Amino acid sequence: MRWLLALCCLLPSLVALAKNGAYKATAHGDPDKGVQRRADVPRGSCLQCHDQQADDYRSPMQRKADAGLFAANDDNLCFVCHAATSQTWPRSSHAQARCADCHDPHGVRDRDGVVPMLLAEREPAVCVRCHDGSRAIDVRTQLLAPVVHGARGRQPLCSDCHDVHMTGGVSRVQMVNGAAGATPVYRLLAAGDPGEVKDYEICFKCHSSYAKQPFGQPDLARLTNPANASSHPIQAAGRNLRIRPAAFVDGVSADMLVTCASCHGNTHGSSYRHLLVKDRDDVCFDCHTRAVYAESDSMHASRFDGHVAHVGIHKLECVACHDPHGSVRNAALIATGRFPGINSYMQTPAGGTCTSSCHGLQTYVASYPR
Repeated sequence: MRWLLALCCLLPSLVALAKNGAYKATAHGDPDKGVQRRADVPRGSCLQCHDQQADDYRSPMQRKADAGLFAANDDNLCFVCHAATSQTWPRSSHAQARCADCHDPHGVRDRDGVVPMLLAEREPAVCVRCHDGSRAIDVRTQLLAPVVHGARGRQPLCSDCHDVHMTGGVSRVQMVNGAAGATPVYRLLAAGDPGEVKDYEICFKCHSSYAKQPFGQPDLARLTNPANASSHPIQAAGRNLRIRPAAFVDGVSADMLVTCASCHGNTHGSSYRHLLVKDRDDVCFDCHTRAVYAESDSMHASRFDGHVAHVGIHKLECVACHDPHGSVRNAALIATGRFPGINSYMQTPAGGTCTSSCHGLQTYVASYPR
């Protein structure tokens, strides 16, 4: 009983080590649901992780430095309870780190309350301890960019997209599309799902009707449905094979797939709007030939002869008339209701007619078959 008496005297000091008294509010310290490594000790007790050899009156800091006070913590102590993580952790990109590099087993309380998941700091602060270019890819600098992911709404967490305990592990939504404009049927796939990870499935956890987007936010899953009148080839390869090859830069073709990252590659932060990799029209011209749409079109590779006048002379952005994600009803990614832009549009076998915020009814003839 001597060790028990000594430990009882020291417990207040040990609990003080739990940052700002957070321990009892964590999953480790909860007296009803807390950790239970030992069946003979109540849940949430310090003795679930700490040895019983508290047989003298050294200070808590001295005891912390003495490996004899605590059960050995080489991560195997954590894996007694976190068995599933012990299987995936050795194969993850973080395998060289220790649990205590990111987690505080006693919990931490800050001005916003108890930090979740027993993290030593809230995300992303805990992540950029290493992801500052010193030991891992520099994300800290990206998070200081003028445009940061989530700046217009809820600030996303690193764990929303990344599962740090698994190799490439990330949860995502799989979709079954219906007719043009229909809301897809979604199925959430866990991070451990062995199937191919498609980046749009990760993005659509937030940027689609799966997340019940607030008013004014586009449903990108619906807009990129391959059954639409037109869509950027994100979910399925492009099918408009009549587009002339000269309309694309070398290495790009009408039947290719693109990814969300093709345009929004700076997913943590960017100097450009919408987390684009460069200015908006410059992004378009990574795939579409600038000369065809903004300079001369001497190759007559565009179906619409007015592209050069609109883009090259009047300096209108491509998005004035086109939605880069897709259009449920209009071919050629035509968007309506923008200013400046197109008010109404109707495609005909020979070309099309439109009215715009800049001029009245206009009719054009397609320069080659659709």
